[in-house]
Amino acid sequence: IHKDPNCNNLSHYKNDIKEALEAIGHWILNIASTSNKLKWQKKV
Repeated sequence: IHKDPNCNNLSHYKNDIKEALEAIGHWILNIASTSNKLKWQKKV
C-alpha cells in the first residue's frame, strides 16, 4: 500500500510553521526586553 506523501508533507509543514512562530515570538520578546532596558538606561 502506497502512503500519500502529501499527508506527511502537510504535517511537517505545520510543524515548521509552529516552530517558526515560536522562534519569531521569542525573537520579538528578546527585542522588546532589550529595547525596554535601553529606554530605562536612557531615563537613568
